[in-house]
Amino acid sequence: GWALYAVDGRLVFAFSRGGELLRVESRTTVPVGRHRLAALGGGPRFILLCDEEVVGELQYEGPLPFALQHGGTGLCLGYDRGFPVADEYTPPAVWSGELHEVVVESGMPTPPLDVRSALHAD
Repeated sequence: GWALYAVDGRLVFAFSRGGELLRVESRTTVPVGRHRLAALGGGPRFILLCDEEVVGELQYEGPLPFALQHGGTGLCLGYDRGFPVADEYTPPAVWSGELHEVVVESGMPTPPLDVRSALHAD
Protein backbone atom coordinates (compact mmCIF):
# COMPACT_ATOMS: atom_id res chain seq x y z
CA GLY A 1 0.00 0.00 0.00
CA TRP A 2 0.89 3.65 0.08
CA ALA A 3 0.13 6.65 2.28
CA LEU A 4 0.63 10.41 2.21
CA TYR A 5 0.61 11.93 5.69
CA ALA A 6 2.32 14.44 8.00
CA VAL A 7 4.76 13.77 10.84
CA ASP A 8 5.76 16.70 13.06
CA GLY A 9 4.62 19.09 10.33
CA ARG A 10 6.60 17.42 7.55
CA LEU A 11 4.97 15.80 4.53
CA VAL A 12 5.72 12.06 4.21
CA PHE A 13 5.00 9.60 1.41
CA ALA A 14 5.44 5.90 2.17
CA PHE A 15 5.11 3.00 -0.25
CA SER A 16 5.33 -0.61 0.89
CA ARG A 17 6.91 -2.75 -1.81
CA GLY A 18 6.71 -6.38 -0.78
CA GLY A 19 7.65 -5.67 2.84
CA GLU A 20 10.28 -3.05 1.89
CA LEU A 21 9.32 0.49 2.92
CA LEU A 22 10.15 3.23 0.42
CA ARG A 23 9.77 6.50 2.37
CA VAL A 24 10.43 10.14 1.54
CA GLU A 25 10.01 13.07 3.95
CA SER A 26 9.97 16.78 3.15
CA ARG A 27 13.10 18.70 4.11
CA THR A 28 11.03 21.42 5.79
CA THR A 29 7.73 21.65 7.62
CA VAL A 30 4.63 22.58 5.64
CA PRO A 31 3.93 26.29 6.25
CA VAL A 32 0.69 27.27 7.98
CA GLY A 33 -2.13 28.04 5.56
CA ARG A 34 -3.56 26.64 2.37
CA HIS A 35 -1.07 24.82 0.11
CA ARG A 36 -1.02 22.42 -2.80
CA LEU A 37 0.77 19.26 -1.64
CA ALA A 38 1.66 16.39 -3.94
CA ALA A 39 3.49 13.09 -4.11
CA LEU A 40 4.62 12.06 -7.59
CA GLY A 41 6.08 8.76 -8.66
CA GLY A 42 7.62 7.73 -11.89
CA GLY A 43 10.72 6.05 -13.07
CA PRO A 44 12.97 5.22 -10.15
CA ARG A 45 11.95 8.07 -7.82
CA PHE A 46 9.26 9.64 -5.67
CA ILE A 47 8.99 13.44 -5.35
CA LEU A 48 7.17 15.54 -2.74
CA LEU A 49 5.91 18.98 -3.75
CA CYS A 50 4.63 21.95 -1.79
CA ASP A 51 3.16 24.63 -4.05
CA GLU A 52 5.04 23.21 -7.08
CA GLU A 53 8.41 23.32 -5.25
CA VAL A 54 10.28 20.04 -4.72
CA VAL A 55 10.61 19.57 -0.95
CA GLY A 56 11.66 15.92 -0.88
CA GLU A 57 12.92 13.22 -3.22
CA LEU A 58 13.74 9.52 -3.00
CA GLN A 59 15.64 7.53 -5.63
CA TYR A 60 15.05 3.78 -5.54
CA GLU A 61 16.11 0.76 -7.56
CA GLY A 62 13.90 -1.91 -9.08
CA PRO A 63 10.32 -1.86 -10.28
CA LEU A 64 7.17 -1.13 -8.33
CA PRO A 65 4.55 -3.90 -8.19
CA PHE A 66 2.06 -4.10 -11.05
CA ALA A 67 -0.80 -4.39 -8.57
CA LEU A 68 -1.16 -3.72 -4.87
CA GLN A 69 -2.89 -6.00 -2.37
CA HIS A 70 -6.45 -6.70 -3.39
CA GLY A 71 -9.07 -6.52 -0.71
CA GLY A 72 -7.19 -3.78 1.14
CA THR A 73 -8.81 -0.78 2.78
CA GLY A 74 -9.15 1.33 -0.36
CA LEU A 75 -8.59 5.08 -0.47
CA CYS A 76 -8.99 6.79 2.91
CA LEU A 77 -8.85 10.58 3.29
CA GLY A 78 -7.82 12.05 6.63
CA TYR A 79 -7.50 8.69 8.38
CA ASP A 80 -6.31 5.12 7.84
CA ARG A 81 -7.70 1.73 8.76
CA GLY A 82 -6.38 -1.79 8.82
CA PHE A 83 -2.61 -2.22 8.86
CA PRO A 84 -0.53 0.98 8.62
CA VAL A 85 1.82 1.43 5.67
CA ALA A 86 4.55 2.65 8.05
CA ASP A 87 5.13 1.95 11.74
CA GLU A 88 5.26 5.66 12.67
CA TYR A 89 1.48 5.97 12.95
CA THR A 90 -1.33 3.81 14.32
CA PRO A 91 -4.69 3.70 12.52
CA PRO A 92 -7.07 5.41 12.52
CA ALA A 93 -4.47 8.25 12.75
CA VAL A 94 -7.15 10.88 12.22
CA TRP A 95 -5.81 14.09 10.67
CA SER A 96 -7.13 17.32 12.21
CA GLY A 97 -6.38 19.55 9.21
CA GLU A 98 -8.76 20.56 6.44
CA LEU A 99 -8.85 19.14 2.92
CA HIS A 100 -10.11 21.53 0.24
CA GLU A 101 -9.57 19.30 -2.77
CA VAL A 102 -8.03 15.89 -3.53
CA VAL A 103 -6.84 14.92 -6.99
CA VAL A 104 -5.59 11.44 -7.83
CA GLU A 105 -4.08 10.98 -11.25
CA SER A 106 -2.84 7.81 -12.85
CA GLY A 107 -1.34 7.35 -16.29
CA MET A 108 -3.34 5.32 -18.79
CA PRO A 109 -1.46 2.47 -20.48
CA THR A 110 -1.46 2.49 -24.26
CA PRO A 111 -2.97 0.45 -25.79
CA PRO A 112 -5.79 -0.09 -23.22
CA LEU A 113 -5.45 -3.10 -20.93
CA ASP A 114 -7.49 -6.20 -21.61
CA VAL A 115 -10.33 -6.96 -19.18
CA ARG A 116 -8.36 -9.45 -17.07
CA SER A 117 -5.44 -7.04 -16.67
CA ALA A 118 -7.81 -4.18 -15.86
CA LEU A 119 -9.34 -6.19 -13.00
CA HIS A 120 -5.88 -6.61 -11.46
CA ALA A 121 -4.82 -2.98 -11.88
CA ASP A 122 -4.98 -0.59 -8.92
